[in-house]
Amino acid sequence: MADQDKDQEKKPQVQLAVSNEDAKEKSNAGRPSVVSLNYPDKKSLIKAYMPFLKGGGLFLPTSTTRDMNEEIFLLVTLPESSKPIPVPGVVVWKTPKGALDSKQQGVGIEFKGREGNSLRSRIEGLLGAKMATATKTHTM
Repeated sequence: MADQDKDQEKKPQVQLAVSNEDAKEKSNAGRPSVVSLNYPDKKSLIKAYMPFLKGGGLFLPTSTTRDMNEEIFLLVTLPESSKPIPVPGVVVWKTPKGALDSKQQGVGIEFKGREGNSLRSRIEGLLGAKMATATKTHTM
């Protein structure tokens, strides 16, 4: 049983804190959605990290429809940390349901601003040489 647990991949915990959907759309008009992402380990982080984006970014697994350039505010908890890092971002990538190679449905969020630069540096420092490995990610 323990071997099965080791084989099962840890997935990031995604929590939608505020949504611009349905009834909330009117009360939150013009405000970005807030999404909490918790990465329990480096493996789950490297699968979601998008280093090829100019500002760096993360893949957000979701079935919620998002528009390109939609603003999203992320609260990212990195491995070995318990404090979420707030960072603004925008949708720059979409993986639709039923995508080739069984890629998970979701969107890529590019980091923005000073906070985004700081988070990108922190993630790249944490992942280091693991970024150069041929690990299959949610996007490539």
